[in-house]
Amino acid sequence: MKSQSHQMLVGFMMTYYPDFLKQLTAHTDGRLSDSEEHTCFLIKLGLRNKQIAQSMGITPNSVIKTKQRLRQKLKGLPADEDLTRWLQLLGEPLDKLPPGHMMFLGEHSAEDKETKIR
Repeated sequence: MKSQSHQMLVGFMMTYYPDFLKQLTAHTDGRLSDSEEHTCFLIKLGLRNKQIAQSMGITPNSVIKTKQRLRQKLKGLPADEDLTRWLQLLGEPLDKLPPGHMMFLGEHSAEDKETKIR
């Protein structure tokens, strides 16, 4: 039985990111545990490992282990692709990315930022 918080998160994801849910299921053949699915949702929403750990009541190392298991279960994830970035982009057009997506799309140096401001 799914926890109430997981059920609420599933409802939220089905409402706001239905394509993500469909594609995630397609890439895993529905083989994810509730914990793994929950982790994918939180990654999609832009949370970092420490935030995911706090949200789920686990350690950051447990989040890392969950991500390692996810990498093995996900079909279509290139070996050299960052799992977080891949999940962030999965199933959504670029104009509908979650609020935290910018931190995962690449960091720019202070010089790059200054150039863009000018």
